Amino acid sequence: MTGEQAHRLAREKGVSRPLYAFVRGLVVPFMRVWFRLRISGAEHLPAEGAALVVPNHKSFWDAFFVAAATRRHVRYMGKREL
Repeated sequence: MTGEQAHRLAREKGVSRPLYAFVRGLVVPFMRVWFRLRISGAEHLPAEGAALVVPNHKSFWDAFFVAAATRRHVRYMGKREL
């Protein structure tokens, strides 16, 4: 599979749910220990349907923190460089 084929597949189908769950299962415990991650306010995210989550930090770790804060599968996240 070429890089272009992989990008097309990711755009059309999203990230593999088993892979996402596996990586999340490894990353979240690490973040809880290393960063002393504590999550509050997650109950305000709807259990289903559309939701827009907008972190206010400029960090590589933003995607991981947002994914750790919700049990939902994060389908898309963009970052705008200023």
